[in-house]
Amino acid sequence: MKRAALLMLLLVMFASASANIFIDMYHKNYGVIDRSVLIFSSRPEFKIIKNENDIQLNITGCRKDINIQNQQFTDNSVIESFDYYSTEDKVMVIISVNSEHQLSTGVKYSLESYEIEDDVFKLILDIYATKTPKTYLEYESFAIFFEATGKPETAKPYREMANKLKAEMPPEEVNRNELIVVQQQQTSSRSQLLKSTKDFLSPSRIILIIIAIIIIAAITFTLSFVLHFQKGKERIITQSLRLQTGFGSEEFRRALIAKLEKNFWGAEEIAMELEMSTNDVYRTTAPEFAQELEKS
Repeated sequence: MKRAALLMLLLVMFASASANIFIDMYHKNYGVIDRSVLIFSSRPEFKIIKNENDIQLNITGCRKDINIQNQQFTDNSVIESFDYYSTEDKVMVIISVNSEHQLSTGVKYSLESYEIEDDVFKLILDIYATKTPKTYLEYESFAIFFEATGKPETAKPYREMANKLKAEMPPEEVNRNELIVVQQQQTSSRSQLLKSTKDFLSPSRIILIIIAIIIIAAITFTLSFVLHFQKGKERIITQSLRLQTGFGSEEFRRALIAKLEKNFWGAEEIAMELEMSTNDVYRTTAPEFAQELEKS
């Protein structure tokens, strides 16, 4: 019975350890196109459902990383938010599409998805606020998107049309539209920077940093204590040996004192080195002087 329970526990632990992990999700805005990328440790089982105002992804056999949190987006013509709902082995992702933009333009969003499988699995979702650009900003958006995603030939006709429309605009309108393009790029870059900062300062990462600091401090303290203890022990052993063994017979001490004296050692230095009194040294080097000292 115990073996069966242990086996079940090991199976549960193995299944938990080997479960697919939803590692990260990020996006980049290109004006009327938004690319969202979902990253998994391996290819999951998933289903994409296109609703009127959102895109729903149902993912099974998967756990969500704690760092992935709900996000809201402003100044984005394509999407409004990422929302996540998860259990131990299921994750639901809802990408809310900008419904106001759809109502104002009368154009429904479009979705294209791609898969890339390497060291990790990436599910790429390209969401278009429109598939048929009409204005300069929309052509510019398509040109920038395809240029940035490695499709220069696809971008070429959009770039040519954007340049043509730009040439027909008055200078003030060109400046205004170029400012909008720059603001879109800055907003996208800023959102990525904020996400990177948020990920770096996420609760799980902060906990790991604190644990690492505690471990390093504990190791440093332990090594310092052990080295201090070892030095103290060596000092005690050295002192103990000197006190126990002494310096041999009286004749040996005299010979040693005489040798040190020839090397210009003073009586006090010899006494300190041999752990003797100064009078004992004088008894060997200057007996008469030692007797005078004892009388005084």
